[in-house]
Amino acid sequence: MIARSGPVRSNWSVTAAWETQTTLSRAEYSKWVISQLQPEFRVVREDEAQLTLSKHEDNDTDVVECQFTPTKEKLHVRVALSAYPD
Repeated sequence: MIARSGPVRSNWSVTAAWETQTTLSRAEYSKWVISQLQPEFRVVREDEAQLTLSKHEDNDTDVVECQFTPTKEKLHVRVALSAYPD
């Protein structure tokens, strides 16, 4: 882990974030994250720069967002977990 923050509370959500680096490719990392969070979470966006998963339960929506930045030898990943009351 490179850095972390949170949880940060606002009027609309609570968010925690962290940053890490991995030797996995973006596709491998995305596949691993999805395997850890499904079936509770569903993929709502997946492209070269971002992976977003969402879960709606008990009048709350939880969102996991991974932002990818490739570096020379590793993949830099910023992950944010946000909870929104409905």
